[in-house]
Amino acid sequence: RGLVRPWCAPRWRRLAAEWVARAEDHPRLTAVRADALEVPLGELGPPASTSVVGNIPYNVTTPLIFHFLERPRPRELVLMVQKEVADRIVARPSSSSYGALSVGVQIVAGAERLFTVPRSVFRPRPRVDSAVVRIRPVHPPALAAELESGTRGLVRACFGWRRKQLGTILRRHPDLGFDEAAVLLPLLIKSGEQG
Repeated sequence: RGLVRPWCAPRWRRLAAEWVARAEDHPRLTAVRADALEVPLGELGPPASTSVVGNIPYNVTTPLIFHFLERPRPRELVLMVQKEVADRIVARPSSSSYGALSVGVQIVAGAERLFTVPRSVFRPRPRVDSAVVRIRPVHPPALAAELESGTRGLVRACFGWRRKQLGTILRRHPDLGFDEAAVLLPLLIKSGEQG
């Protein structure tokens, strides 16, 4: 199953139409001409047996990844992204690339870099290298559904205010209410102890 994101440029519209036409010859492939950020993955088929594969637009990489990692999740994502973004997706704790994106992906999935794609293979040549990553959601999920979005918010707040102590972030960050954080933190600690 596939999703073709619509583009304004005429050549991209022709390419999308060509993919839709080609999909008609393959019973296991469905090309949908729609905005990938607006289509629930479940509308394309059973998520557990769906693989999302693509060279996604670099300006919407993070929103698309998190959209595809919403429940119910696909079997896997295989995506070409900017090399620096791939570094952040697969980064390990204590590395310079480790951040909110790393944690946001890794609390729900395993991630690995498959290979690097140098800028020299593209025409016109972009200013950055690319990399292909595989993201495989964990089944069953490690966190309860109600904890996932709160966890992402807490992680974004912590990485956004790196030089602050956790207590200060919980009390003063504009996106977190102290009551919300006070409830969320013990649940996360308990969940981590069980996993």
